[in-house]
Amino acid sequence: MTKANSFENNIVTPKIYSLIKTPCGRAKYLQLSQAPGPFAKLRLYWFISFAALRDLTLKNPDNI
Repeated sequence: MTKANSFENNIVTPKIYSLIKTPCGRAKYLQLSQAPGPFAKLRLYWFISFAALRDLTLKNPDNI
């Protein structure tokens, strides 16, 4: 096993990525999850709920 292959096998994807499947949605999730404060957390939960509903019918690109 090469060094590159062992690095790729050690990458851990967040479990939320099974719900948020689009690259732009995942980028927005990362951006919103870094914001501090109670209103930012509320915005994050709002985003997750609607992104998960929108991406419900899409196939997960990680399972290809």
